[in-house]
Amino acid sequence: MQKKEPFRYRCDLFTVFEEQSTHAPFTFSEIDQLANEYRQKIKAKSFECLITSAGKERFTKNNYPGMKVVDNRLIGTYVAAEYQYLLDYLLTYGNEIKIISPQRLKNDYLKRVKQILQQYEE
Repeated sequence: MQKKEPFRYRCDLFTVFEEQSTHAPFTFSEIDQLANEYRQKIKAKSFECLITSAGKERFTKNNYPGMKVVDNRLIGTYVAAEYQYLLDYLLTYGNEIKIISPQRLKNDYLKRVKQILQQYEE
Protein backbone atom coordinates (compact mmCIF):
# COMPACT_ATOMS: atom_id res chain seq x y z
CA MET A 1 0.00 0.00 0.00
CA GLN A 2 1.61 3.26 -1.12
CA LYS A 3 0.47 6.57 0.33
CA LYS A 4 1.87 10.02 -0.29
CA GLU A 5 0.81 11.35 3.09
CA PRO A 6 0.96 9.90 6.60
CA PHE A 7 -2.03 8.03 7.92
CA ARG A 8 -2.63 6.52 11.35
CA TYR A 9 -3.21 2.81 11.40
CA ARG A 10 -4.51 0.95 14.45
CA CYS A 11 -1.95 -1.87 14.47
CA ASP A 12 -3.80 -3.64 17.29
CA LEU A 13 -6.74 -4.13 14.90
CA PHE A 14 -4.81 -5.63 11.96
CA THR A 15 -5.85 -9.18 11.19
CA VAL A 16 -3.23 -9.95 8.52
CA PHE A 17 0.23 -8.64 7.81
CA GLU A 18 3.09 -9.60 5.54
CA GLU A 19 6.66 -9.24 6.69
CA GLN A 20 8.96 -7.61 4.16
CA SER A 21 12.54 -8.78 3.77
CA THR A 22 13.77 -5.35 2.66
CA HIS A 23 15.41 -2.88 4.99
CA ALA A 24 13.03 -0.35 6.52
CA PRO A 25 13.52 3.06 4.87
CA PHE A 26 12.98 4.96 8.18
CA THR A 27 13.62 4.45 11.86
CA PHE A 28 10.74 4.85 14.33
CA SER A 29 12.09 8.22 15.47
CA GLU A 30 12.36 9.41 11.85
CA ILE A 31 8.75 8.36 11.24
CA ASP A 32 7.64 10.27 14.35
CA GLN A 33 9.56 13.34 13.21
CA LEU A 34 8.09 13.18 9.69
CA ALA A 35 4.57 12.72 11.08
CA ASN A 36 4.98 15.70 13.42
CA GLU A 37 6.28 17.86 10.58
CA TYR A 38 3.34 16.80 8.41
CA ARG A 39 0.81 17.57 11.18
CA GLN A 40 2.32 21.04 11.60
CA LYS A 41 2.31 21.62 7.85
CA ILE A 42 -1.37 20.74 7.46
CA LYS A 43 -2.30 22.54 10.67
CA ALA A 44 -3.66 19.80 12.88
CA LYS A 45 -6.47 21.07 15.08
CA SER A 46 -6.54 20.67 18.86
CA PHE A 47 -9.46 19.43 20.89
CA GLU A 48 -10.24 19.21 24.58
CA CYS A 49 -12.81 17.23 26.53
CA LEU A 50 -13.66 16.73 30.17
CA ILE A 51 -13.42 13.06 31.12
CA THR A 52 -14.65 11.09 34.14
CA SER A 53 -12.67 8.50 36.10
CA ALA A 54 -14.47 5.73 34.19
CA GLY A 55 -13.59 7.52 30.96
CA LYS A 56 -9.93 7.61 31.98
CA GLU A 57 -10.02 3.87 32.57
CA ARG A 58 -11.58 3.33 29.13
CA PHE A 59 -8.85 5.52 27.60
CA THR A 60 -6.08 3.39 29.11
CA LYS A 61 -7.64 0.29 27.51
CA ASN A 62 -8.36 1.81 24.08
CA ASN A 63 -6.49 5.01 23.37
CA TYR A 64 -5.73 6.68 20.12
CA PRO A 65 -2.41 8.22 19.01
CA GLY A 66 -2.28 11.98 19.40
CA MET A 67 -4.40 11.97 22.56
CA LYS A 68 -3.56 12.04 26.24
CA VAL A 69 -5.34 12.42 29.55
CA VAL A 70 -4.18 15.27 31.77
CA ASP A 71 -5.99 15.40 35.12
CA ASN A 72 -9.67 15.29 34.15
CA ARG A 73 -9.15 16.36 30.52
CA LEU A 74 -8.72 14.39 27.32
CA ILE A 75 -6.67 16.50 24.93
CA GLY A 76 -5.31 15.83 21.48
CA THR A 77 -5.06 16.80 17.86
CA TYR A 78 -6.67 15.66 14.62
CA VAL A 79 -6.51 16.39 10.92
CA ALA A 80 -9.42 16.66 8.51
CA ALA A 81 -9.05 13.07 7.29
CA GLU A 82 -9.47 11.81 10.88
CA TYR A 83 -12.46 13.95 11.83
CA GLN A 84 -15.25 11.38 11.35
CA TYR A 85 -13.20 8.71 13.10
CA LEU A 86 -12.66 11.08 16.01
CA LEU A 87 -16.41 11.70 16.28
CA ASP A 88 -17.09 7.96 16.29
CA TYR A 89 -14.34 7.39 18.86
CA LEU A 90 -15.65 10.09 21.21
CA LEU A 91 -19.18 8.67 20.95
CA THR A 92 -17.93 5.42 22.48
CA TYR A 93 -17.41 7.27 25.76
CA GLY A 94 -21.12 7.99 26.21
CA ASN A 95 -21.69 10.17 29.26
CA GLU A 96 -18.09 9.72 30.43
CA ILE A 97 -16.94 12.63 28.26
CA LYS A 98 -17.95 16.21 27.50
CA ILE A 99 -16.43 18.06 24.56
CA ILE A 100 -15.16 21.53 25.45
CA SER A 101 -13.52 22.64 22.21
CA PRO A 102 -13.49 23.27 19.33
CA GLN A 103 -17.09 24.36 18.91
CA ARG A 104 -17.45 22.61 15.53
CA LEU A 105 -16.51 19.25 17.09
CA LYS A 106 -18.96 19.85 19.92
CA ASN A 107 -21.76 20.79 17.48
CA ASP A 108 -21.15 17.81 15.22
CA TYR A 109 -21.01 15.49 18.23
CA LEU A 110 -24.36 16.79 19.49
CA LYS A 111 -25.82 16.41 16.00
CA ARG A 112 -24.76 12.74 15.95
CA VAL A 113 -26.24 12.17 19.43
CA LYS A 114 -29.54 13.71 18.27
CA GLN A 115 -29.55 11.44 15.21
CA ILE A 116 -29.13 8.42 17.47
CA LEU A 117 -31.97 9.59 19.73
CA GLN A 118 -34.27 10.13 16.73
CA GLN A 119 -34.03 6.43 15.91
CA TYR A 120 -35.89 5.71 19.15
CA GLU A 121 -38.52 8.42 18.83
CA GLU A 122 -40.25 6.81 15.85
